[in-house]
Amino acid sequence: MMRPTALRPLLTIAMTIALSAAVLAGCGGADEPASSPTSSITVTPTPSPSRTTKTPAPLEDASVVIVRELPDGQRRLVAYDFTTGLTKDLVSISRDENPAVSPDGTQVVVERANGPERDPITNHWLAKSGSHLVLISLIDGDQQVVTPIAPGARVHTPQWNRFDGWIYYTVSTPAPGKTRTNHLMRLRSDTGQTQRVPHGRGVFEFTLEPDGKHAYVHTLWHWPSMPNWGRRIRGGAWRLNLETGHVSLHALQAYEYFGDVSWTPSGSRVAITHNVESGWLSVAPWPDGWSPPPQINQGRAREIYFAPPLTTYGDLGWQPGGSQVVLESERGHMNPRQTRLLPVDRWYVSLIDRRTGERTDITPPGVADTSFDVWWPDN
Repeated sequence: MMRPTALRPLLTIAMTIALSAAVLAGCGGADEPASSPTSSITVTPTPSPSRTTKTPAPLEDASVVIVRELPDGQRRLVAYDFTTGLTKDLVSISRDENPAVSPDGTQVVVERANGPERDPITNHWLAKSGSHLVLISLIDGDQQVVTPIAPGARVHTPQWNRFDGWIYYTVSTPAPGKTRTNHLMRLRSDTGQTQRVPHGRGVFEFTLEPDGKHAYVHTLWHWPSMPNWGRRIRGGAWRLNLETGHVSLHALQAYEYFGDVSWTPSGSRVAITHNVESGWLSVAPWPDGWSPPPQINQGRAREIYFAPPLTTYGDLGWQPGGSQVVLESERGHMNPRQTRLLPVDRWYVSLIDRRTGERTDITPPGVADTSFDVWWPDN
């Protein structure tokens, strides 16, 4: 899942200005051979003292694993059980966002800010000095830093691939000319080995597809067919083969102005959020073999939920059975002159019935659920 983002269209414009242009294979030339990944820094995990207040049991039932901020400012990782509707307290955490739970339900990797700064709009920890990944045991709370803590380097939205065992994430590093270089990376949690994903340069957002072999990615590049005087930075939605680096136009390119996407575990349906005006949530069929690009009038998304005015969507996921969409959102408010959205008060997680659009909030009063991951057992 992608990182919760307030005012996604505005931030996308800002990212377009800040990021360096990159050329994706098939769109103006490749930046590296597609035959094999490029090895990069190997980080030896180093354990740090546990912050947990109790020893939790590993996850057993399908759950939403949530980063929850309590009224006293403390942060906890909790799990909401889909079957019972009960919430289990897991471990205490620090300046963490975007959890990704291991396939066996015993570990979680989180994105941790290097410093104490917060984003004034979303209230997320966004350290100016950067961020890194931390692996936390759900059995005893032990923690390991698994990516370098480098000034200015930022890691984003880790996702655990059930099929190859790698943790995928994006890294953004400073580059000459006040620009940044982005790349899609992968990490072995047991050894700390990292690799660049072939032709993952320029990727700043991604979602792993259910087959575990492809990712839906957003990237930036210089439009190659235009003369130098007319070139502009343009973005695109592409399907990236995680092993070969082959890219093609993604079928979801047909849907404009969407904010996030998420497939059911079976891959039969895809959920799409739109952060335009009040925002809405759609669901589209995604039958096997529907390879990009489809006819625009085939498999059209069905809108199932319309948000109240000034609602911003964040994380997106599915209940494993595919009957409910898990959605993070925030109702903002305008300043007295109605010229800009004021800082949000809190994020909350809801379950949206795929057939009726009925919304059920699972965030208790007085807390903020800043990001989540959906975990389910293999059997």
